[in-house]
Amino acid sequence: MSKKQRRFRAFEDGLGPLGTALALVLPVVAAALFYVWTHITTVQLGYQLSEAAEDHQQLLEENRGLRVEVAALRAPERLKELGRNKFSLLPPRTEQVVQLAGSQR
Repeated sequence: MSKKQRRFRAFEDGLGPLGTALALVLPVVAAALFYVWTHITTVQLGYQLSEAAEDHQQLLEENRGLRVEVAALRAPERLKELGRNKFSLLPPRTEQVVQLAGSQR
């Protein structure tokens, strides 16, 4: 049998035991690696989602506090006192009040 015939015969016989083992093991290893990668990615995304939810909750609390502060700063009693004490403002006299056309009061 010539060299060429032996190579052709080896090809006809199949992959051999090592080739067969590799053909069976490689897809299993690839699937296992894919599973581990997806699991790790899912856990990481879960941590990121949890952190984002925590940040969101903190921002909501800060927003509520700022809204309360704005309401307190806009309180008419506070503004009246501030105008009287800090800026020496007095209530307008009757002749200082101007009625605009179309306004009803």
